[in-house]
Amino acid sequence: MPAEEKMRFIYITLLFLLSTTVLKAEKLTIYTYDSFVSEWGPGPIIEKQFEEAYQVELDLVAVDSAATLLNKVILEGSNTKADIILGLDMNLFESAKESGLFDNHSLTNLNDKLNLPINWESKLFVPYNYGYFAFVYNNKNLKNPPKSMDELINSTEARIVIQDPRTSTPGLGLLTWMKALYGDEAYSNWSKLNKKIIAVTKGWTDAYYNFFMSGEADIVLSYTSSPAAHIMFEDNYDISASTFEEGNYISVEFAGILKSSKNKDMANNFLNFMISDDFQSVIPSTNIMYPVTNIDLPDAYKELEIPKPLQLEPKNINDNKEEVDDSKALQIINKMIKQRNDSISQFKNGGRNDLAEKEEKEVEILSKYKPAQLSDEEITSKVKEVIEQSGATSMQDIGKVMGILKSLSGSADMGLVSKIVKDELS
Repeated sequence: MPAEEKMRFIYITLLFLLSTTVLKAEKLTIYTYDSFVSEWGPGPIIEKQFEEAYQVELDLVAVDSAATLLNKVILEGSNTKADIILGLDMNLFESAKESGLFDNHSLTNLNDKLNLPINWESKLFVPYNYGYFAFVYNNKNLKNPPKSMDELINSTEARIVIQDPRTSTPGLGLLTWMKALYGDEAYSNWSKLNKKIIAVTKGWTDAYYNFFMSGEADIVLSYTSSPAAHIMFEDNYDISASTFEEGNYISVEFAGILKSSKNKDMANNFLNFMISDDFQSVIPSTNIMYPVTNIDLPDAYKELEIPKPLQLEPKNINDNKEEVDDSKALQIINKMIKQRNDSISQFKNGGRNDLAEKEEKEVEILSKYKPAQLSDEEITSKVKEVIEQSGATSMQDIGKVMGILKSLSGSADMGLVSKIVKDELS
């Protein structure tokens, strides 16, 4: 090949390679909760809008609940494929901050763009929607709904369904709500409320549709904005939410960029996109939550009462996390199972097998939310996995390793976990 033609060939080849590199789309991976990416959630619309605006492939990876998002990325560590975590809320704010996994965003004057009931000061995280936890009921069936948490606990006669605080944002939110109201008396008041709770479900959907909407429960733990969905999509005004005299606990959901992300610029573009009108206008009719910027809301939201926002400082939530998380949840579930087993014996002794069968079904449902106990081999395998992923090399790292492994509480003997960790690190 003559030298001139050879140079022309090299030049054309370089141009081709350059053009394909420029045209090749970047990929941005976001971990979020399953309802966000469902066909009725905001995910599909957001994905299409962002990909068109930035010519990037947006990969929304669903985790079964918001409550497990942080644990997933902690376990994956620097090996995670995620660039962004979207769906954490204030109950996990301090834990996420202390994890050291997140990088500062590049958005400036964020508070000037937000319309939140609380001031937002974080340089790590950007909020995208908020709401208020509430007890939702059918106003045609429940004529005297509770007007306060105190009334709900002590006076209201109703069948209540809630979500498991270990796997559900509202479930954990209720525990924090009661802690904010009652302080050291929270657990004693929880014990009173427990007598009215007929089921604890893994997630919001099961509680809302399989128990409340089917008529199995009179009241469900949800959000003050839930009735808006029934108004918008069913023209149904029968569903209401209680706004309590003491205030309703506020839930702000946010996203953050992981330090391990190799797409920081595009990740910041997404966080900036989150507070745009295009993103925010999708939230009220898909996530059924309030937008964080000042945009027009659907008419259905005009029917809703705005409660007084109630909140614990994120650090206080983190300090009391062990108190309001797995151990208390397991105590509640075990107590509910014991109550029903006692009733089963009484009903059978009284010849009421029909009522005994109903109690047995509830025990079966509740038992599903008790974690299966891990074997010694499974615990050892999990310990080794966490040590490897966290980069722990000596006994000096035991605090970091045990901090991650505390998620096994309830499904493993933590004394045994500690012993295995010591053996592996020594």
